[in-house]
Amino acid sequence: MQAFVVRPFSVKENIDFERVHNELIEPALKRAEIAGGTTGEILEAGNIREDMFQLLLLADLVVADISIHNANVFYELGIRHALRGRQTVLLRARVTIDVPFDLKTDRYISYDPQNPAAALPDLFDALQQTKSSNRIDSPVFRSLPKLREPEQSALSPVPLDFVGDVDLAASRRQGGKLGLLAQECGRFLWELGGLRVAGRCQYKGEFFRSALETWEKVRELYPQDLEANLILGTIYHRLGDLALSDQRLQCVLDLSSVEPRERAEALALRARNEKARGREAWAGKDTPARRRSVLRSEFFFKSRQLYADAFEHDLNHFYSGLNALSLSVLLVELISQEKDLWSENFDSDDAADQELRNLSRSRDRLVTTVESALLAAERRGQDLNWLPMSKADWRFLTAAKDATAVAAYERALAGADDFQKASAAAQLELFQDLGVRTQRVAACLAVFPPKPPASAELRHAILFTGHRIDEPGRTPPRFPASLEPAARADIRRQIERLITDRPGPAIGIAGGANGGDILFHEVCEELGIRTRVLLTLPEGPFIAASVDSPTGDWTRRFNHLMETHSGKNEVQVLGPTKELPIWMRNPAGYDVWQRTNTWILEEALSLAADDTTLIALWDGHIGDGPGGTKDLTDRARARGVNTILINTNTLG
Repeated sequence: MQAFVVRPFSVKENIDFERVHNELIEPALKRAEIAGGTTGEILEAGNIREDMFQLLLLADLVVADISIHNANVFYELGIRHALRGRQTVLLRARVTIDVPFDLKTDRYISYDPQNPAAALPDLFDALQQTKSSNRIDSPVFRSLPKLREPEQSALSPVPLDFVGDVDLAASRRQGGKLGLLAQECGRFLWELGGLRVAGRCQYKGEFFRSALETWEKVRELYPQDLEANLILGTIYHRLGDLALSDQRLQCVLDLSSVEPRERAEALALRARNEKARGREAWAGKDTPARRRSVLRSEFFFKSRQLYADAFEHDLNHFYSGLNALSLSVLLVELISQEKDLWSENFDSDDAADQELRNLSRSRDRLVTTVESALLAAERRGQDLNWLPMSKADWRFLTAAKDATAVAAYERALAGADDFQKASAAAQLELFQDLGVRTQRVAACLAVFPPKPPASAELRHAILFTGHRIDEPGRTPPRFPASLEPAARADIRRQIERLITDRPGPAIGIAGGANGGDILFHEVCEELGIRTRVLLTLPEGPFIAASVDSPTGDWTRRFNHLMETHSGKNEVQVLGPTKELPIWMRNPAGYDVWQRTNTWILEEALSLAADDTTLIALWDGHIGDGPGGTKDLTDRARARGVNTILINTNTLG
């Protein structure tokens, strides 16, 4: 999150505004993990007024000190209030100068100009609340409720080089690099656009836990963001948290300005959640019990209604209409087969029959309207990838002959991708699970390709960081060559404990430097655990920088790693040189080694294992430069990763 500070400079009217900034504003921003500063920090070549306008518009949060009648401050505050509706925090010293009339009703944090640091807790709390609040604080936007903020991404485009890096990582299915790029967006005013670019690729690539973090950052900046809430609705569904999925989708439905297509999409996703709850309700039950569960609970009936409501909002949204029709057919035929069970839900048989007639009429209307929607989509050239399978689904529901439905699926399957095949099969299996249309379902499923065997869920991602072997004569010693056997034994002991405590598939992730990294990979190979090798530089330069050593045959052992890691993404390279990407502009306090640590951590987290653990071979001291073992250990702990320390001072 980026902030811009609007304030007077130097000492004016007995208030030292530099002291206020240094003792109050800057520490509060730092504690709230908000980057940014004042126009005093953008005195580079160019027009400072243009920079100021951009910051006032694009900064996620503005802090304005209105202690004195300073024309520049009120001019800049007026621009902010005219351009952005929220996330502006006002400060005021406890002085006798009156607040301008237009701001008298606004809330502000007061401070003692002789002791500004005393107000630090109040300002920190205000920043935290403002970060997560959707309250309109601009008097302009409060007075003109239909006024819309300008689109931020159009005014601060994401650098094309950044987009290229995201696209390359996505094409290679490198979740760690996508996570790294999403993390690095926070340094720039185009953070929001960058998060969207990276988050879309994480979502499309099904790196759902990483995508969740990225899109929740977008929501932190804009809680009512339409795209973020729709995507999070699906992500939480895929991760099994239906309650949070509903919450995010409700944020979309609560927007008065949402377009019919987006409202239909949100309603359809809510309907999918209800269908998932219905399936959960019958888990482990036989067919009669499943049928009873459907007719006794409201989940499938509520799902059908939500799909129908979605279709009514947008008749071009044929997906929702098709699902409403599918559930209508399923429920009508199930009720017709279970008349006695159905009647028990009503006080009279007449009431039960009337409700069945209502469902039947709804089904019949949907047959024709869904067909019209499919034909209209075909004429417009809309959703052409999904049309063949959707038409086959419609044939399954409406055709007089089983053979007609089977033929439709055979045509659709010829050009379908794996997701479309799985989606269509799941619809058929819903009928199969409830014993409805069993003959037609069996005939249709027979033309689908066999399902690939389900891969076991990853139980443990084991991340490693550790010292390189000391060069001869290093003082003080950190990891001398004599401790290599003891380090190997301790690394093995920790890994064995982890995989014993949580049996199942595991993966190891580490760099390829001499010393701890290579030891870790070798121990994992002995234990039958596959690993990924993440290199800061291509092999040749990396060997020269981090592998080659007069102590031991590390280059040979590194080459063995390369030979045994020939699968896709088993060896990954961060970049061609030590230079940071051009779009990053070499920020202070950040280099390629720190970037590597963020990347390695994001790679582990992108795998979405049940547990992620960092093993650190470390002497407990700060290393020779940034980006060392301590850096990665600190980053992992900050992200809640379980950390195991192997202290080189106590080895042997």
